[in-house]
Amino acid sequence: MREKLFDIVDVKLTSKGIVQRFARDESGLTLKEPTGKNYELDLGFAQETLELLSSLDAVRFVPDAEATALGFSTPRAVVEVTVKGSGKRVLTLGAPVIDGVLTRIEGEPGVFVASPVFDAAVRRLLLSRIRFASLPADVTQVTIEAKSKKLTFDREGALFTTKESGGPALAAVFSAAF
Repeated sequence: MREKLFDIVDVKLTSKGIVQRFARDESGLTLKEPTGKNYELDLGFAQETLELLSSLDAVRFVPDAEATALGFSTPRAVVEVTVKGSGKRVLTLGAPVIDGVLTRIEGEPGVFVASPVFDAAVRRLLLSRIRFASLPADVTQVTIEAKSKKLTFDREGALFTTKESGGPALAAVFSAAF
């Protein structure tokens, strides 16, 4: 793709139904999507994504005939990049292959293999995780929720306990892991 790093002014990443978008202006990088009370952009991840986009190289090229149905009907990710003076470029990431991921640039012939580093970067969550940082000793309760089930551990001294069935063994494993 080879766009100048500072000419990229907007990036929209869509993967697994999650839309993330950030923009660059004179004040720096700003999270545009998702919107929420405490959402912040992880500037390191965003900067790395910009650097990878501006230096995107093909690992190898794949003839159109070989790549007709390789993951583009249900893409791994879609990347929309707005470039100052050039408009929007859309990259679609298809099926993974041994040396990366099949990638197509809208309006351009052919398919190329982008690196696995690029694939991982455009599919990761760009939200800052700093709000989740805390010292283990400061944590008094942890609740884990998955598939409409909830498991709560409460701190008692140096260990955690739970009222769930299998509580002592479960709490011992959780305390050791925490």
